[in-house]
Amino acid sequence: KKLKKEGEASLKVFLDFAKEKNIEPEKKFSGRLVLRLDPRTHQKYRLKASSRNISLNQLLGEALENAL
Repeated sequence: KKLKKEGEASLKVFLDFAKEKNIEPEKKFSGRLVLRLDPRTHQKYRLKASSRNISLNQLLGEALENAL
């Protein structure tokens, strides 16, 4: 009970500080990512995506998700 109360107090301090400094406490992500590739690598991935009838974006998204 005491630990929960301390956690709530700490969270309030953090949120007040973030508000005071005009900082978003949790970063919002758009889902956009700029990725620079060697042109040959870009071409290989594009061909692979085409062979699977999916977009390059979908192929790279799957690859990144599987890398986690």
